[in-house]
Amino acid sequence: MSSTARGEALPDPKSRIGTLRDFDLAMSLFVDGRYADAVPAFRRLVAASPKMADAWEDLGVSLEKLGRREEALEAYERAMDASGGASFVAVATGNLLLQMGRLDEARAHAELGLKGSPAMANSLLAQIALARDRPDEAEKAARAALAAPGSHIAPLMTLAQVLQKQGKLAEALGCADQATQELARTGAAGQGYEGLHWVRGDLLARLGRNEEAEREFLQEIRGFPHDTRPYASLALLYASEGRGPEAVGVLRRMVEAEGSPAAYAEAVKTLRILGDPQGAAALLRQALDRHPGSRELRTLAGSP
Repeated sequence: MSSTARGEALPDPKSRIGTLRDFDLAMSLFVDGRYADAVPAFRRLVAASPKMADAWEDLGVSLEKLGRREEALEAYERAMDASGGASFVAVATGNLLLQMGRLDEARAHAELGLKGSPAMANSLLAQIALARDRPDEAEKAARAALAAPGSHIAPLMTLAQVLQKQGKLAEALGCADQATQELARTGAAGQGYEGLHWVRGDLLARLGRNEEAEREFLQEIRGFPHDTRPYASLALLYASEGRGPEAVGVLRRMVEAEGSPAAYAEAVKTLRILGDPQGAAALLRQALDRHPGSRELRTLAGSP
């Protein structure tokens, strides 16, 4: 998607051949999950065609997958400008802002997405309400997402998390199972759906079904190795079973695989939960040495 101002001449198609070739290359890398390689390809593309909203959005997704959230936010903001505030871009931006703890901004973007992407926007509103510890508000938004047209996989996952917060674990697992069944009906079960195995694993762990939970977390890591959540949950599961070295090993694997500010931040927060403030502090110093400009890491360190 790209835009041209009224009265502005369209470019000569021959001059766009190189751009189209760059787009094909960037998309090929993106689809293959080679996000580190896709980023420079998308950057070349948007430098040549700064009004190409799709390229800005995919650059944002690639950077987000790599845990480079501040850069991803900049790309999403450019996608918002280039697309004229498209609802799906607004929701993607809002989801990132939620991860960054910027809840007011996340909500504003969710509201922008309500008209064009009601299911995803309401799912985001439910997640924001959960982050604010407002379970009733979260359930209302999650059920609104479920009632909206379109795929129900994400709304079911969100409702499962809402019900978990309310202590309704069996009902929550039922929602996650429904999401799995809907994914199977689409014929895309082999591709997976990011977060679904993590949600199921979290619920199974809370139900004391640890072996099943471990399998779910490991499957999520295999399918979506850039997602930090299953690493942290698996580490907590191992720690709860007295498997301390394995818990630390999972966090080390996450940091070594990604090396991103997001991966370091997740590891630091998990070590704090595990009661290892010294280890968390040492890792945070290492993270700041590697990513001194990261706002997320500076916040963890108590710096502005």
